[in-house]
Amino acid sequence: MSDRTRLLNLHKVMMESKKKTDAAREKKMAKKAAKKAAKMEAEKTKTVPNFDDEKEECVQIVEKPVTWYNVMKWFKKGIDERISWSVTVPSQWSPKQRMLGKKLVGLYGGEVTEKAVLYICDNWEQMVKDSNGALSGLPTVELLWSIKDRIFPQAERGAPYVHRAKYKRTNDGSEFRPPEAGEEYTDGWD
Repeated sequence: MSDRTRLLNLHKVMMESKKKTDAAREKKMAKKAAKKAAKMEAEKTKTVPNFDDEKEECVQIVEKPVTWYNVMKWFKKGIDERISWSVTVPSQWSPKQRMLGKKLVGLYGGEVTEKAVLYICDNWEQMVKDSNGALSGLPTVELLWSIKDRIFPQAERGAPYVHRAKYKRTNDGSEFRPPEAGEEYTDGWD
C-alpha cells in the first residue's frame, strides 16, 4: 500500500471518528438543554398543600423577579421583530449595560420597562431619520437610559412617536402642536 493510500485511509478514519464525536456532543447538549428547560418549568410552579381537602394539592404559579436579563431579551425580541433590516444582535451585555437594565427595572418596574423597550424598537427607524445623523445602528439600553424621561411617559400612554423639532408654538406660547396639513414648518428665522 502506498503512502498516499495510507494517508487517505487515516484521514477517512479520523473524519468518521470526528463525526461520531460531534454527534455524541450534540446529543449530549440537546439532552442538557431539555433537562434545563424542564428544570426552569418546574421552578415556575410550586406545589402547595390544599388545607381544605387533604387529598388534593393545588399548584401555585411563582413569578420570578424581572432582571437585567429580561431587559436584554426584550431588546433582542424588539430588534428581531421590529427592525426592518437584517442585523446580528449582541448576545452578551457589558457590566455597564447590565447595571442600566437593572436600574430601569428598579425605577419603572418590569411591565413599563418592557413597554418602553418595545416602543423604542417600534419607532427606531423614525427616530434615526429625525436625528439628522446623531443616531445610527441599533437601539441600546444606554440610549433608553439617557432619554428615559421622554420615552417612558410616551410608552406608558401608548402615544405615537413625534419628533419635538416638528412642533411649533401656538399663539399663546403655552403648548406645542404639530403643523397642520399643507402648513410648512418654519423656525422663525425666515
